[in-house]
Amino acid sequence: QILVAINMDGAGAALGATSIAVYAASTAFEEHIDRLILKYPGVVKVEPWPESNHSTFSFRGVPALAIGSVGARNIAHTPQDKLEMVSPARLVETAQLAQDILASLRPGSYRAESAD
Repeated sequence: QILVAINMDGAGAALGATSIAVYAASTAFEEHIDRLILKYPGVVKVEPWPESNHSTFSFRGVPALAIGSVGARNIAHTPQDKLEMVSPARLVETAQLAQDILASLRPGSYRAESAD
């Protein structure tokens, strides 16, 4: 019954652009996300990586999104991971992107074809 899981880990880092990766989703849903992020020039699509909380869902065929920051994985959960490393503008952008994604969700064919 879950339409999509959204994991935000490392989002808002001042060091790099906001990133998004898509997992276990249909081609139509991935294309939908691609169109949504066009509104956000500071957001870049990155290759999926099989770790963190989104994997709990994607490994079970539930579409998932990981929203983070390019470069933040190098400092996340380390002593350098401090509030000063966060960009308020990027956090706002991340929240707006998540809001747009959630507002656009419609029950339908979001799951990857292979997960059916």
